Amino acid sequence: MKTLFLTLFLLATACLYAQPEKFSSGSLLLTPKKEAPLQPKGAEQKSSEVSSWMKNYQKQNPTPSFSSEDKGVDFTGQYRKQYAQKEITLPKYQTDLKLEKEQDLSALRGDKSYGEFNSTADGVGIFCRDYADVDGDIVDIYLNDELVISNVYLRGDFQRLHIPLKVGFNKIEIKALNQGLYGPNTAEFLVIDDQNQTLINQTWALLTGYKARFVIVKDK
Repeated sequence: MKTLFLTLFLLATACLYAQPEKFSSGSLLLTPKKEAPLQPKGAEQKSSEVSSWMKNYQKQNPTPSFSSEDKGVDFTGQYRKQYAQKEITLPKYQTDLKLEKEQDLSALRGDKSYGEFNSTADGVGIFCRDYADVDGDIVDIYLNDELVISNVYLRGDFQRLHIPLKVGFNKIEIKALNQGLYGPNTAEFLVIDDQNQTLINQTWALLTGYKARFVIVKDK
């Protein structure tokens, strides 16, 4: 029996001395199979390198400094004349238009009446053009409240619109459909009857929806 215990004791002792050296105090020590890759540079290291580069660059490229005695460009003297906007003299009709644009547009509200005329002609021609900037002004023509010519685009040159006259009362109205790009619907217009008599030589400046109106009474 003693011999059996002795044998087991010797076997246990041999096992303890046969354990690998990697185990010590209950900790597992692993040896890496290959060298670990290099770790990326930290943000602090990068910031330090950038700061160092900037300092070196600034030493090589110093920022110019200006003292309070430096005058720079003298815009109060001869240079002002060089950079000043040249004054342009506008033609009279454009000057008149500029004055119209400076007015309060509310003053242009309402229809415009150009009077009453007598004629024995069978018809009249309305010659009209945009006397200011050609900016898309469009009008309709009415005879006794009936639309007779629609969507007339006002060009820079005169165009003739013929209106027949009946015996008696002929109310002719020119209605502004829009105001174009630059303000009121503007035009220069002449009314000349078939007997070559000039009845009207005027201009209009209308807000959208308003009319230029005149009456022609045709005698028998």
